[in-house]
Amino acid sequence: MTERIDADRRQVLRGIYGVVHVKTSEDEYAAQAWHRVERAFHRRAKELGYEVRKVEPPAPADVAG
Repeated sequence: MTERIDADRRQVLRGIYGVVHVKTSEDEYAAQAWHRVERAFHRRAKELGYEVRKVEPPAPADVAG
């Protein structure tokens, strides 16, 4: 029953606003927000003439005991 109500609500929103709001979990929202910030950072750095590269942490040294 709730699926039908959600479907009706989406149809109404699509008709009024032309978009559909999709529920996202807190983790998904945080990941999307991080990607937006990261893209903006890269874009701004490029405007200023910098190149931003991701640096991988060094592999742990294999210590023989």
